[in-house]
Amino acid sequence: MNEDARALPAVVQVEKRKQAIRMWKKNRYTHRDIGEQVGVHYLTVGRWINRYNSGGMKAILSSKTQGRPVGSGRSLSTEQEARIQ
Repeated sequence: MNEDARALPAVVQVEKRKQAIRMWKKNRYTHRDIGEQVGVHYLTVGRWINRYNSGGMKAILSSKTQGRPVGSGRSLSTEQEARIQ
């Protein structure tokens, strides 16, 4: 069973991507084989390879930060928060 790689630390995620690309470059493995070895879905492997093909190693190393930006959705301004504290 595949683990949810999104919950892993960023360093581990990058290593999984690098491993997948190294296996893909050897041309002996299918996306399914790579996915089983790395522990992710084969479609995820395909997305990584597409990103690698379009932007090189830099494209798979950088990942977008997910989630809401820090401080967004607040009702109080920073001055109001400071006054309350």
